[in-house]
Amino acid sequence: MPVFSKLMLIAVGAGVANALPIIVPDGQENRVVDLDSSEGVALPACPSTCSTCPDAQFGKGKCCYNIHSDVCSGDNEEQCIGPNLAVCSMEHGPEPAHCIPKLGTCNIECCLLKADADAVGAGVVNALPVLTVPDAQEDRLVDLDSPAPAPSPSICQSPVGMGSMPDSIWKQLPAHPSCAYAGHPFKSEGFGQCAGDPTSITLNMGVVAEKQGCYAYTTEDKEEWTMNEVSEISFDAEWEDCEGVWTAPLWLTPKTWVAPQGLSGEIDLIETCKSHAQETVGTSIICTDHPDPQCLDSQWGEAASSNGPQRFRGKIDGEGTWTMDKCSLDGTKCELVSRYPRYLTTATGPEKDMKFHFVSDLWNGGAGDSGWAACGTLNKNTKCRYTIANIKVTPKGEATP
Repeated sequence: MPVFSKLMLIAVGAGVANALPIIVPDGQENRVVDLDSSEGVALPACPSTCSTCPDAQFGKGKCCYNIHSDVCSGDNEEQCIGPNLAVCSMEHGPEPAHCIPKLGTCNIECCLLKADADAVGAGVVNALPVLTVPDAQEDRLVDLDSPAPAPSPSICQSPVGMGSMPDSIWKQLPAHPSCAYAGHPFKSEGFGQCAGDPTSITLNMGVVAEKQGCYAYTTEDKEEWTMNEVSEISFDAEWEDCEGVWTAPLWLTPKTWVAPQGLSGEIDLIETCKSHAQETVGTSIICTDHPDPQCLDSQWGEAASSNGPQRFRGKIDGEGTWTMDKCSLDGTKCELVSRYPRYLTTATGPEKDMKFHFVSDLWNGGAGDSGWAACGTLNKNTKCRYTIANIKVTPKGEATP
């Protein structure tokens, strides 16, 4: 199979069939691949039916099938074609961050692969000399020597092991009725924190060998507050590959939990659940337990990815109503994702002025209470990973950033 180029052709429609006439300077022919005619690369029409590529990097449920099976085989090497036609990687691991799927039509997405960079050589850094292309077909060229968009910054630049920060607000949760795995204690494997941030917590199931189990940390007795004294709760979050598993990277709960959940005071700030119609995340406040036309309990994100770090700001107003916005990391592009009218006087926890604390969990034990029955999914192959950071509980009267 030829080494894929830094400069490739991109077909903008499914009907493209003929190769483009291109003049390439001598000695640089191997830096151009004609995807209409190149040996070993086919351009089939979009399939009439879709099948799922479990190893594809472009998300769950996209229309996929394999190309060049002698190379595209093995874990994390298979890539999608169809609505997301892509050149497949020649090495293990996901495509680079700038390899973004194109949706809707049978397009080609061209990716700069590490294998290509190695083959061309570290000394090649400049774009090719101008190529001669028919005027009407100029938009079919993509010069991947141009700088790729910078990836979104991670909110955990320096991960450290759990227990390495004496001032951490987190401790392991030893038991919870929503998760059980007979004969096995709760697990701490895969957890960590971000250096310099004692409020942070990370979980990476990709490094956990035996994935079945109950994973949870709590701030009980270490970081607690009453909701009546709070004006704002803010935090940053990011996650990837959390489909098919029940996880709540961050939720808050009163010290004494009184059913039903929607009236207990518990707020699941970010949560997946098998009862969701799609593989989504939302903020669970169970509006059906306290019906109100203004109550908002929507599914606002994808379990597959947060699409980079997000900032969340929960507020309690003068009437005791809880709201939460999801924003970009710089605090712009905010959208309302949760509203619990008269929360302070409706829910038992705040109404009785109970102490609250945070929990971060992934329930994968295979059994549990009614919560497990509603949301739990045993996933022995999950690679879910998440980070919560920069948690701040702001008391009333204190200025917020």
